[in-house]
Amino acid sequence: MKTPQKSTTSLTENQPEIQPEDQSEIQSGIQQENQPETQSEIQSEIQQEIQLKNQPSALPLISIIIPVYNAAKFLDQTITSCLKQDYPHLEIILINDGSTDDSKNICEKYQKASATTLSASILFFDRPHQGVSATRNFGLDHFSGEYFSFLDADDLLADNFISTLYALAKENNLDYITSGYQRFVGNFPTSETQNPASAKSCKEETRKLKSVKTSREEPRKPESVKLNNESLRIYNKSDFYKRLLDLNSGYNFCHMKLISRSLRHIRFDESLSVAEDALYNFKILNELNSFGATSAPLHLYRVHQNSTVRTFSKDYIEKYRIALQKIRNYLQENQSDLYQKYQKYFYAFVATHLFFILANFCCHKDNKNQLKSIKSLYKIPLFSRAIYLAPLRLFPPQKSLVLLCFKFKLILFLRFIGRLRAKQNSK
Repeated sequence: MKTPQKSTTSLTENQPEIQPEDQSEIQSGIQQENQPETQSEIQSEIQQEIQLKNQPSALPLISIIIPVYNAAKFLDQTITSCLKQDYPHLEIILINDGSTDDSKNICEKYQKASATTLSASILFFDRPHQGVSATRNFGLDHFSGEYFSFLDADDLLADNFISTLYALAKENNLDYITSGYQRFVGNFPTSETQNPASAKSCKEETRKLKSVKTSREEPRKPESVKLNNESLRIYNKSDFYKRLLDLNSGYNFCHMKLISRSLRHIRFDESLSVAEDALYNFKILNELNSFGATSAPLHLYRVHQNSTVRTFSKDYIEKYRIALQKIRNYLQENQSDLYQKYQKYFYAFVATHLFFILANFCCHKDNKNQLKSIKSLYKIPLFSRAIYLAPLRLFPPQKSLVLLCFKFKLILFLRFIGRLRAKQNSK
């Protein structure tokens, strides 16, 4: 009985069942062909088999959810940093939250380009303005990835943000992993509108971005960041709870993270416009036992003129009071043991937000009575307890000085500090 002959074309046209590492079997099968082949041809066939098995489709889809609200000035750079990721199987979800600038047109531009030339799939949704929490929840209803991540429409990612966090998550069986970040002020010099004609052009434009002055140090360019053996840390529930409260730890869990699809049912509180990330993370804490974090600065966090800490709002203090009170109530009801254990860290958590409020009070000339605004903080029980019960040892030197001024009611000096910080951030 004659053995059926293999067709050379079948190896390239059909998805192979043979694993790439079984090179000997592949070679043996090729040698059974009627027509003899050279060694180079055989090796070429083997490489084709391996490449097919390593197609992007073999990797899980990962989604990046980007709420967009009046972010036209920075949106091109943000989307480009996503397109520049070295992870090949991405879904970018752009959700316009009723923007009044050119944000909608920019989103549509990239969506159209993704259908033909871009390496990532881009979905675009246009909605009336409902706030960042509602917009993120909408994104949770419409993403398709095995993992997802949220990105603000004015921030940037290192080239290997997704690939690094995904590899660490898979190797360590983590459903939640976060990265370090770098804070920078202002804009990168290349701010002109990008042409998303191709992924290549986007990458070339992004490589032109240069570092700008920061409040602390020069940020890394949004390119790959090399990790060392000490980069990854695994936390149990107790340690992670402590880290969530410690906003002065060097990396902020409220910033960029990669989250398993299994947690998509956890939602943001749509009544909050500040500290909503913090409450979201504490909700996640209830469902997981271990968490991963790397201090590698894979996320570049932009501070600009429209940041909430730099735009005076008369109801700013009330927004934070409501948000922080909600967080405390949630912790007392759902994580009472941990709350009692780390109560001093919670007060430090609240005190850190007081520094944001102080900067807001003093950042704009529209606030005619800054001294009265600062004094009003002492009339709110939660804030007053935080001022007197937050341990100084949990803060870096500069923030310890500010907290001491709060403790001794040095109102004039507090106003001076607030104005100084506002001036530094305006440069």
